[in-house]
Amino acid sequence: DLIVIFVRFLTLPDAERAALAAYLDKGGPFISCRTSSHLFNYRDERKNTVNEAFPKKYFGTYYQGHHGHRGSQVNYVSQKDHPITRGVRSGFWTSDFLYIANDLPDFCTPLMLGKSLDGRHAATFIAPVEPGQNWILAKDDAARINTQGDAHPVVWTISNAITPRGVVTTIADDNDFALDSVKRLYINAIYWSLDRDSEIPTAGSMLK
Repeated sequence: DLIVIFVRFLTLPDAERAALAAYLDKGGPFISCRTSSHLFNYRDERKNTVNEAFPKKYFGTYYQGHHGHRGSQVNYVSQKDHPITRGVRSGFWTSDFLYIANDLPDFCTPLMLGKSLDGRHAATFIAPVEPGQNWILAKDDAARINTQGDAHPVVWTISNAITPRGVVTTIADDNDFALDSVKRLYINAIYWSLDRDSEIPTAGSMLK
């Protein structure tokens, strides 16, 4: 019914890669997580025909880099009325380093944006977000710091002739799954991918 893809730099046998492509080509719902933007790492003739082309076709982008292993990110809900973002708190910090995801093709709809934070200190969102502004954050020691660089999508949906309901997110660091907003994000995404939006509560889904 649904496939969750969370892999990195695989060199699958052709038959196994073809099975994954066949599932996606038939419009099977999926959730693609973080490093799945670079799910393959073939070093032969498939390097140019598969490594980048596969994630671009199905997930909207290939891995374009990130803002540094010493960074972290703040995640802002830009589509507050979407079922996937129900109950997800806007402006929450995660220890992910921000992936570069601009510019996504037209079949991608961003639901959340992230900004890179210079440092891996947990931060609290304390200022309103306006396009083009740096966000002011307070670390645990109450010092104020600016974010760096451009905002990038961190959650987006896929909807085109191939895929009626797919979800891609770059929020998937080990520590993230202890956060209620991340739990809601993923569980909501599962229900939405399966076309079961009506089962997502107003406050978002949580495990029993």
